[in-house]
Amino acid sequence: MKLLRALLLLLVISSVAFAQQGSKITELDEDTAPTGDDLTLTVDDPAGTPVNKKATRKNLLGVQSKTFALNQPTVNEDFCIFKAPAALTISDIYGVALSGTVTGGLYECDSDCANCVAIDTDIAFDGGLDQDDGNLTNPTVDAGDWIKWQTTSVSSPGWFSLQYDFKWD
Repeated sequence: MKLLRALLLLLVISSVAFAQQGSKITELDEDTAPTGDDLTLTVDDPAGTPVNKKATRKNLLGVQSKTFALNQPTVNEDFCIFKAPAALTISDIYGVALSGTVTGGLYECDSDCANCVAIDTDIAFDGGLDQDDGNLTNPTVDAGDWIKWQTTSVSSPGWFSLQYDFKWD
């Protein structure tokens, strides 16, 4: 009798696991707060020999970019430009000043856009497409924190635009 109960219990457990695996996507529970390490289904080579694979949300999204522009920025012009909904890591900073020179930096600030720490400072943009020196002081930004631009010096500025690239952590 014990053997019969054990086999019956094993059959029930196996059925539940199989039922979950055989569910339609629309029947699964919703993940209302996905994170970068969550998995999603991908189909590799759908036109050839399709193979089901998994990908993390972070890898699926790849590199993201944010851009903003200022017309005739002035010294000490500070802008909170993006509040990170999830942790991220900045990889590159690019910009162009259409005339003159604009120097400044990106900062990570707390959820009130205060208590800022440099991501990279003293980046000079002088009429061409410029890029940071590749040595970011603090490239990681915590979830809920702000990214802020601070202009530290200008010379005959016109339009200025800045882009930073990042990946979700």
